[in-house]
Amino acid sequence: IPSQVIVGSMTRYTSETICNENDILLGIPASKMPFIFPSIEQQNMRMGNFITEFGEILIKQFLAKFVFVICGLFCINIFNNIFLSFLIFMIVYSIVFCLLYRLSNADMWQIGTYSYENITRWHHFIFLSMSIDYFFVIGSLLGGTQWLLYLFRSLGTKINGNDVIIADFNNLEDYHLITIDNHVRINSKARIQCHTLEQCIFKLLPVFVGEYSILMPKSVIFPGSKLAGNNLIYPCTLIMKNDQLSMNTDWSGSPAKRKEKEEQQSVHLDDSLSG
Repeated sequence: IPSQVIVGSMTRYTSETICNENDILLGIPASKMPFIFPSIEQQNMRMGNFITEFGEILIKQFLAKFVFVICGLFCINIFNNIFLSFLIFMIVYSIVFCLLYRLSNADMWQIGTYSYENITRWHHFIFLSMSIDYFFVIGSLLGGTQWLLYLFRSLGTKINGNDVIIADFNNLEDYHLITIDNHVRINSKARIQCHTLEQCIFKLLPVFVGEYSILMPKSVIFPGSKLAGNNLIYPCTLIMKNDQLSMNTDWSGSPAKRKEKEEQQSVHLDDSLSG
């Protein structure tokens, strides 16, 4: 067996097997895979790149935490009252958070396709780190309140009306591409995202949620979807990319399928009998 050859488990290697250095063999009889094991030189090069990338990650994390600490110290030094300092900190850090989101996504504000390099720049990583801090310190306090609607509007979300309840800060991604009509309810752990990563191509499409729609826990809305209105999305339901949901319909399953009226009536009848 040549050097640097990987023979997989349950693979039969015989004297008739032909292979070269760095090959990967699998199957009965052993067959060469269309990919090879990297050479020692390539592994050493990757290790050097890994150390460099790890250092860059530490610097970006430091910058994100530095912004957090500076905002906190600024508020504490100005106001002696702890409660007032935290309140002002929430406002100041929210403003910085919204500004950084708009700046980091300025080159991807429109729908379309973008290369992988567009989403791996330093300011995107800093915003991602800040969003984690923001969720644990501030976002978790805003869930289910009108303040969360003001925050999403500042991030670019189009929310038409004030009778909208969004349970969690993490319910939405790609805020500027989401439109939510009035009287919508989004439950905890439901998720709306406007991006997909397909073959290292980052694709953005808008999502529209019509009025009187309800997203139940752990339901997921994929990019390009449109809920015409008065749609009930059951728990653990996946609305696929570019799905168009007609008005006054209920959906369940993964992928989502429309629930027929007979099925809905039988469920209501069972609930009334059990009650």
